[in-house]
Amino acid sequence: MIKSLVSFIREQMADDAPTPEASEARLRLVTAALLVEVMAIDGHLDDAEGKVLRSALRDRLGLAEADIDQLIERAREEVDHATSLFEFTTDINGHCDQQEKNQLIEWLWRMAYADGMIDALEEATIRQVAELIHVPHSAFIRAKHRAREVNGH
Repeated sequence: MIKSLVSFIREQMADDAPTPEASEARLRLVTAALLVEVMAIDGHLDDAEGKVLRSALRDRLGLAEADIDQLIERAREEVDHATSLFEFTTDINGHCDQQEKNQLIEWLWRMAYADGMIDALEEATIRQVAELIHVPHSAFIRAKHRAREVNGH
């Protein structure tokens, strides 16, 4: 009886394991959610931030224009319902290597620089994400400088 119970539990756990496609979709969603969080944290949105967001989703995630609007809407819902950044960074830690994490931090900085100024809340959010995904301070600063150069500031 115990063997059959253990076997049943293992089968159920195996069935609950996310497919590679589902894991990839979740990674795209949490990446978009982190970008949306930085975009919205200062309380005002402008066209430049929207362009950076769309560019990040297209360039970093390889999304087609038709998929970007839907992902942004889902990301906004995720941000609205999230209780902490940890909900997003856990997936990043589980699926991204160090280079991908560093690139994410650079895109977050690009988002922050999009409107021409860095708000204290934007910087604090990016710093917190960097800490949660284990990006070293030196990589955090390099990403900030690269993003500033890309945005022309």
